[in-house]
Amino acid sequence: MGAASTVVRRARNLPRWAVARCVDRGLLRGRSDYARFVALGWYRTGSNLLLSLLNSDPAVAAYSELFSPRGVFWGNAVYAPPLADDAARAERAADGAAFLRRRVFRPHPAGVRAVGFKLFYPQVLEKPLPGLTEALRADPALRVLHLRRRNLFRVLVSTRVSKSTGQMAATSEDDVEEAQRGVAAERFEPEECRAFFELLERRAAACEAVFDAARVTSVVYEDLVADRGREMARVRAALGLPAAAATTRLVPQTTRPLAELVSNLDELRAAFAGGPYAAFFEASAS
Repeated sequence: MGAASTVVRRARNLPRWAVARCVDRGLLRGRSDYARFVALGWYRTGSNLLLSLLNSDPAVAAYSELFSPRGVFWGNAVYAPPLADDAARAERAADGAAFLRRRVFRPHPAGVRAVGFKLFYPQVLEKPLPGLTEALRADPALRVLHLRRRNLFRVLVSTRVSKSTGQMAATSEDDVEEAQRGVAAERFEPEECRAFFELLERRAAACEAVFDAARVTSVVYEDLVADRGREMARVRAALGLPAAAATTRLVPQTTRPLAELVSNLDELRAAFAGGPYAAFFEASAS
């Protein structure tokens, strides 16, 4: 029996991360014919939830924020390449498209059927790395999961709360309660809110214009929370994956009523009454 056959036979008993390392080192043959995707959106619109649900399937390698100016955040340590952060930053800065080919859409273990990562609007429109946007746009097989949240005011509130608590994600309601115990209701200026809503709408439209509409699947946070099974079936179908149960340990972080988080809610309701954003401030708004 040859050395290659011995490696393949032993790999059947290895954990996933070890198999991934064998592929990275050329000891096992990997595959590159998987579905490629990006989870596109704005901060606090459900990207952590979506990636967590995708990663509950070992056939999916959904990486975190790979193109953040703050660093290279792989998230999925199971399939992440063995690369130090400084080296990853330097390689990424030199050529975003080459980094994508070598480190992300590289050969993965045979069981992997979809590979992707999260990408926020500014990383496409404002501070794109050399060649990155062009490479994504030119890839005819790339699928775009466009994350949105209907209630844009909840995005703004969630951003304020996360800055106050320093908590970006949580796996227990007790952790959320503890982190938010000292968070007081804050004032939100009407013009600040309007400017934020209009900014998000412009950026969403501009990012969608980068990609062919046939490659874009809209994923709405409120729908994902309300009917996870149905929405994940849609997402998986867009990636060419069969329907399967999706699980996560994450829990919502801003479920408190708006009246407990916003000190001038009545003022905002009056300011936006009768307009396109009025529903964001209703008592039942999620």
